[in-house]
Amino acid sequence: MFSSRSRHSNYHQTNRSYYGIILLLAELGRSSHLPPITLAIIILNVLIYFDIFPLFDLSSDLQSVCVSTYTVLDQGDYMRILLAPFFHGDDMHLYYNMASFLYKGQQLETLFGSQYFALLLTMLTLLSSLMLVLLGQLASSLLDNPEYLFTCAVGFSAVIFALKVIATHYTPAYGSNTFLGFIPISAKYIVWVELVVIQLITPNVSFLGHLAGILVGLLKNPSIHEIDFEASASSFCLISAPLRSAIIHPHARWIPTGVTVAGGYGRGGSNNQLWGAHGLYVDKNKNVYIADFANSRIIEWKHGSKIGQVVAGESVGTVVAGGNGKGSRLDQLNSPRFLFVDRDYSVYVGDRDNQLVMKCPKSAKSDILVTGGQDLGSDPKQTACVNGIVVDQLGTLYVAEEGHHRVTRWVKEATESIVIAGGIGIGEQANQLTIPCGLSFDKDGNIYVIDYGNYRVQRFDID
Repeated sequence: MFSSRSRHSNYHQTNRSYYGIILLLAELGRSSHLPPITLAIIILNVLIYFDIFPLFDLSSDLQSVCVSTYTVLDQGDYMRILLAPFFHGDDMHLYYNMASFLYKGQQLETLFGSQYFALLLTMLTLLSSLMLVLLGQLASSLLDNPEYLFTCAVGFSAVIFALKVIATHYTPAYGSNTFLGFIPISAKYIVWVELVVIQLITPNVSFLGHLAGILVGLLKNPSIHEIDFEASASSFCLISAPLRSAIIHPHARWIPTGVTVAGGYGRGGSNNQLWGAHGLYVDKNKNVYIADFANSRIIEWKHGSKIGQVVAGESVGTVVAGGNGKGSRLDQLNSPRFLFVDRDYSVYVGDRDNQLVMKCPKSAKSDILVTGGQDLGSDPKQTACVNGIVVDQLGTLYVAEEGHHRVTRWVKEATESIVIAGGIGIGEQANQLTIPCGLSFDKDGNIYVIDYGNYRVQRFDID
């Protein structure tokens, strides 16, 4: 957000330049995945910047649309709460905001769906402006400085900061574990570092505006998506079974182009759709059983069928790993989401927030670290948000990594992994995955992956 602190200053948009627009078009051209709401918001911001809408013929005088405590509470100009985020000081201000929003929109609109993402953006836009108004009042009172009442800001960056907080919450690998590529820092703290660094580098940005976005992002966790779906279907996390029939060579390769075997018709509750699938199992006849948790059902897809059949299923379990509170010790877990039981009844647990997979041998008193445990990262020794695991008869471990949209293979006792599917960026092409979150094999060794963000199941045939 650009800002001005003077009650009487003329806060004008600088002469329009096309350089930032050209850079933005280049960013859009490089993107293989452009969700509709994300693209619409970018187009809207560009059109407003060029005064396309006569209704908003105000952008040459940003002082007439910027939002501040004074303009809202004292002048009663409430329209500024909605207008201010969509106006920008110059083309580079527009470019930096929209380029950042593009990446966050690709992540979150894919995860939440376009309808809920649009609702989320609406709430973040209004709440960020309102939070700026409240922070201006609070800063003025606490610091005894009335200038904060006149901190008048424009731009989409408050919403972007809110989205960054939410993106880090739902897809932790989104936030890098380093700042500037070499300073180690936890993803959940990096937004605060950026807040300070941006202010130091660019003093005319609105510190209160960016802070408002962060606070609103924190208030929106858990978001409407989590409330609507996860609470109502948390018991449908995973169905899996040991891979007994296929013996796969440790150096086997899979054809990189996948085949959709279930879903692929968008999000929904029809029998040819999936919504929030979180686990699968493939039987000896290549029938696919899917834990479709947002629809609160287990659904079976017969081999070769284009439509699924709802089946019943229920299980009762006992504690076999963890149970000693949240933590990173070998006898603790931190947000485990997926598990697998091998032929020896050892339990493998995908420990999402510790970025590792633990093996819990039957009757053993302590667990064994199998993969990861070195924080988030794309290095072959690291995992990023374990979202599905399966183990073959040779003890080779296969991991679905949400953070890097890929499936990796860990040969028994290996210290590094090999990418066998995805891993080339988020997208909906046949060789891409978007938030993979469940794995299984059929009797021939073909691997099946729940492609959560694309509402489908992909099969990668063994080569």
